[in-house]
Amino acid sequence: MKYLLSLLIFCNTIASTTHAQSFRDYDKIKSYISVGGGINSNTGLVGVQFEQKLNDPFAVYAGAGLGTWGYKLSAGMRYYLTGAIGSAFGFGFAQATGLNGLTGKLEVIESGQTIEKEITYDLKPINLIHLSWLRYWPMGKRNRFNIEFGYSLPLSRAENNYELPANLEPSKTSKSVLQFIQPGGITISISFNFGLAERNMAKN
Repeated sequence: MKYLLSLLIFCNTIASTTHAQSFRDYDKIKSYISVGGGINSNTGLVGVQFEQKLNDPFAVYAGAGLGTWGYKLSAGMRYYLTGAIGSAFGFGFAQATGLNGLTGKLEVIESGQTIEKEITYDLKPINLIHLSWLRYWPMGKRNRFNIEFGYSLPLSRAENNYELPANLEPSKTSKSVLQFIQPGGITISISFNFGLAERNMAKN
């Protein structure tokens, strides 16, 4: 709660110090490169994203980053409610690539006994649908800061997303740990957006 409160105060500070900036200038920018991350973010714990404006109010994006389940790849679309500064809704798809051949100690059940054992296991790829609401604030003349809240829905059951050696099964504790680190659930993330090329705007 303290973290969220601090984040909102920070966002309001950014907004108040740049209030004089013409929001119309941001609508001239057609491309952004973003750096950010968070919990169940499109780009994992940390990553980069490219956004390209289409005809207003739509934009498309593609991202890549590193998360708790390997690399995170994503693509989708955004619908801006009030131009480049303000609110937007997002819809997209993402994949956590997983990791093969991981070696480490894991609590498992072998021959009916629960033991801790060093094993080699695989984390399988997970596909997700991503729905979110985003809020953008101006930073300087062409850059933005945003927060994102939403939900990331995995398209496979948690117990099907990893594979242990044939004679072993995870204990209840290991199942909880493996499920906890899997992507999916509530999304909370932040990003810094750097404006690139501008587009021509029709004069009033």
